[in-house]
Amino acid sequence: MTVDGNVLEPHDFTVRLMSKLSPNRILAVCAVLLICGIDSENGYDI
Repeated sequence: MTVDGNVLEPHDFTVRLMSKLSPNRILAVCAVLLICGIDSENGYDI
């Protein structure tokens, strides 16, 4: 569930890294973006 109550189904998305991050930090950032309802259709630039 997202913050605004939408159901979030499992899906694949791309992540483009703008700087070197640890895998744990990448996962945490992506989790926050998904839970906040930020559209992942075009992937994320982090």
